[in-house]
Amino acid sequence: MKPLMKNESGYTLLMVLLIIVVVGLMAPVLASAVMNSTLQNNKSEVLIQSENLIDMGKHYFRNEINSKIGEIGGETSLSLGDIKDKLSTVDETEPLVLPSESNKLSYQVGYSSITEENGYYIIKYTSRAIVDNQVFEEEEVFQIKNSSNKDNSNPDTDPDPSPDPNPNPDPPVPPTENEGLSCLLNKKKNGTITLKAKDHCILKGSFVINEHIDIKAQAKLEVYGSIVINGTVDLKGSPKGYLLIEGSGVFNNSIDIGGSNEILVNGAADFHNNVSLKGNGLIDIQGNAMFIKKPNKKGNGSIKVNNTEYN
Repeated sequence: MKPLMKNESGYTLLMVLLIIVVVGLMAPVLASAVMNSTLQNNKSEVLIQSENLIDMGKHYFRNEINSKIGEIGGETSLSLGDIKDKLSTVDETEPLVLPSESNKLSYQVGYSSITEENGYYIIKYTSRAIVDNQVFEEEEVFQIKNSSNKDNSNPDTDPDPSPDPNPNPDPPVPPTENEGLSCLLNKKKNGTITLKAKDHCILKGSFVINEHIDIKAQAKLEVYGSIVINGTVDLKGSPKGYLLIEGSGVFNNSIDIGGSNEILVNGAADFHNNVSLKGNGLIDIQGNAMFIKKPNKKGNGSIKVNNTEYN
């Protein structure tokens, strides 16, 4: 007898159809997962950028209060009308635009209301971040004591004031020579601010620096507030020098760190250009960090974000 011939063409066709059906069912699921992951990453980047911008707006407004009205939590002799004249509402201010390769970034800050209650001025303000036309806002409230009523007592009805326990107070201590923007500008030449040897400058408030900054040897620059640096930043030489930022920092140009020099940021930090570390150079960030370009690390150069090495 002849062996029976087996025809498997029908089985093969069935397997092909089954594979096509499975792939057709899985493709939308995989595509949706990829799209969701991309959208989630984009949302995370936008949220980080908005938080950084809001923090910068807060530092800017606090500095404006301190310079124009009085120390936050302290007192002022200005009237309610004077305070409103010196400050601007959030909708009156022009957004401050920051350069960025990937997003349109700006922030806007101003007061939403100023009232007087029980001898205190209550200043409510809004810090507004704008990322690719998306708006994010946060409100904060400050109070400053109104001292303008101190001399309005009625001698016929008010009891005698108690004697001043310190009739000869010490005079206010003037700022040290290394405080303020002038400390940097005095060291500016040909568009570059050079700190060297034991130079030590301290900035308090919010600043935008357009010049290049060159920190050599054991020189130090400390910023207590927020700063935007549009020029390059170089830290080289020994012994160790550093740039300390107690607040948010935005670096719009290249950064080059060598030796054992350091950039320390206790807040959010955005790096929009090349970052290069050599030797034992260190960037230490305690807050959100964003690098537009992958940093270049050589030797023992290190970047730490919230105590974790950034790669």
